[in-house]
Amino acid sequence: MKVEVKRLPKSRAELSICVHVEEVQKDIEQAARAISRERTFDGFRPGKAPVDVVKRALGEARLLERALQYMIPRTFLAAMRQEQLEGVGKPEVSVTRLVPQQDICYVARVSVLPEVRVGDVGSVRVKKNSVEVSEEKVDKMLADLQKMRAQTKEVDRPAKEGDKVLVDIEVSLAGVPVEGGTQRGAMIWIGEDSMIPGFIENIIGAKKGDKKEFDLVFPGEYHVKHLAGKKGEFSVSVLKVFEVVMPEINDEFASSLGSFQNVAELREKLRENLRKEEEHEEEMRLEREILKQVISKSTFGELPDVLVQHEMEESLRQLKQDIERSGTSFSDWLSRAEKSEEDVRSDLAPHAEERVKAALVTRAIARAENIEVSDEEIEKEINAILARYPGMEEMEKRVRTDEYRDMIRREIENRKVVAWLKERCVQEGRSKKEKQSINATK
Repeated sequence: MKVEVKRLPKSRAELSICVHVEEVQKDIEQAARAISRERTFDGFRPGKAPVDVVKRALGEARLLERALQYMIPRTFLAAMRQEQLEGVGKPEVSVTRLVPQQDICYVARVSVLPEVRVGDVGSVRVKKNSVEVSEEKVDKMLADLQKMRAQTKEVDRPAKEGDKVLVDIEVSLAGVPVEGGTQRGAMIWIGEDSMIPGFIENIIGAKKGDKKEFDLVFPGEYHVKHLAGKKGEFSVSVLKVFEVVMPEINDEFASSLGSFQNVAELREKLRENLRKEEEHEEEMRLEREILKQVISKSTFGELPDVLVQHEMEESLRQLKQDIERSGTSFSDWLSRAEKSEEDVRSDLAPHAEERVKAALVTRAIARAENIEVSDEEIEKEINAILARYPGMEEMEKRVRTDEYRDMIRREIENRKVVAWLKERCVQEGRSKKEKQSINATK
């Protein structure tokens, strides 16, 4: 097999590959077996018709065309290994010579992983912040639980602080109704800071059947751009007023939330949960900051468009899921933000590029430091996943594929590289060694 490589822009490569006619024979035989399983040949069982019989029935050219299905993937992967290239995505293949009894030639264009030169990891320093859970944070979490257990009852009186009010809202600019500015049956909690400044103050004192009309200026940083800084004309019809009855925070309240004997046990559990959350957030911040510094000290070849596009689409998919989980459709969200889907993709592009660089630099570190993932580690991870989905055959089929195993391998490898980086870059670890070194020289 003869291979010539031409480098193209954007980390793409063009491989001109010619396969010797003798090397193609095994692919022709495989093609003949496949064809003989698909159609009947007199005197032969399915899959057993000889190459010559199949060739006479179909013609040598058609048999050769079928053989390409086996030859191209096999020889392309061999050529990539030979030239020490790692491809990204599927190659674009065009056959340039396909003549019976002659070498077969084709051209494959494919995106390849760019060259990465990892910067001086030893110069990266990130300070780990201590995690402290204040009583104020516990109080807030306890108050949030109290609100979640609150009950409401309709009352026939003016709305006051702490009440909930069911309203219809209409918003206009200079007498013209604002698109999307009408809300029917909106529940407003007086005391929750969820409306623009001045709205709640105009609702306090209103009772069922009242109609309040007032003007307010939208904040300059308002998320709907064409309303930001503008004076809106509000018409609010009060449909119902509800008194919010908060449960008393006592031992009975604590036991209703789980196996807690008293409020003190509940507070301790909340404190523990908050500490775990903040420790996790701090670990994530450390990882982001370390990778950010390593990336800034490293150099990269041109990033393949296919990698950046994949990360962009994945970020967009996650954004859509988050928006729809909140109860808003993505199209409504775009309308309120006055953006198109392409605008959002453009916004996500820099983040996508950083994620690609992070993946490339962790991979480069893994290779340089011989950080490997064993089959046992992959199997352990897969078994842990299957344990969360007992009896789901489709999930088992999915995780047993080569593609899924490769994804698991990359995830484990990434975790190992991040742990390796933390050992060397987190400032607390360094400072102890530095102090010992200073003391030793005194």
